[in-house]
Amino acid sequence: MALPFVLPAVSRGHAELTSAARRLGAEVAEAAAASLSALVGAEVSVAGRAVPGRAWPRPAVARIALDLPALPGTAILEVEPALVVRVVDRMAGGDGAPAPAASLTPVEVTALELLALAALDGACGVAELEERLSPRLARADAEPAGALAVELEVTAGPARGRARLLLPPAAVRALRGPAELDRQLPMPGSVRRGRAALTAAELDALEPGDVLVVDPPADGRDALVLPGGLRALGRIDGEGFHVEETEMAERHAQLPVTLEVELARVDVPLAEVARLEPGSVLALNLDRRGLVTLRLGERAIARGELVDVEGAVGVRILSLEVAP
Repeated sequence: MALPFVLPAVSRGHAELTSAARRLGAEVAEAAAASLSALVGAEVSVAGRAVPGRAWPRPAVARIALDLPALPGTAILEVEPALVVRVVDRMAGGDGAPAPAASLTPVEVTALELLALAALDGACGVAELEERLSPRLARADAEPAGALAVELEVTAGPARGRARLLLPPAAVRALRGPAELDRQLPMPGSVRRGRAALTAAELDALEPGDVLVVDPPADGRDALVLPGGLRALGRIDGEGFHVEETEMAERHAQLPVTLEVELARVDVPLAEVARLEPGSVLALNLDRRGLVTLRLGERAIARGELVDVEGAVGVRILSLEVAP
């Protein structure tokens, strides 16, 4: 889809990220840090930051593969060699400040695996992580496609360093958990009675005072129509709409609804619409930042911005509309 502006880049993994997944990630990081603290003999802290863009390969890092059999899939943990050397030195009774190192010795590689096992042991103490991913150490180290990159700041006593966790999109999706329905979005519904079929000429000729003859429904009942094809039949009186028959069974709660991405709105006279033909151009007042409105029917439910999700167009939610 060609657009007259450049879209910010977002990985497929980041496109799956939600606030629920962020909260779970923070809980997992805290649990992993507590387990590492017990092993290292010093207070360990782990702070993560999700990176929106693509995860580019990094040279000269120590890599640990994590099998995710609950998906299945594989995640990758990358650690600065210097951080591993500092932590190992600390565990051996040193001051945690040895000479910088660009690679690891076999002993340090083994120590890194031990540290990773300790971190996994603590992380899997979070029931949701164990249930949804079941991470285990693995040997494969192929970088997952479309991965979410989480930059990690690690502190172990006086030792400080960086690491990076690469999560496949399916893992991020699993971490979201079930949808939270406590704050349900109001569904725009319309109560309808009959139809009136007009030609374009008749519609154009309408004036105040004209009367349209409406064809009533065959059974004489009105209809409450909701997105997703949901309907309720009933009658209207002075108290409101009385439901007599409905198709809105519990299973309909899982039916998808169609959200429309509105780039711009334009007022076009009916006569001009009738003159539209291939090659015609409508002037649009597009927001140069790629800001859009998400609509459910005619109701604006969110504001967002267009992003490039590895060649596909996505919408990053900026705010939710709460006005009726």
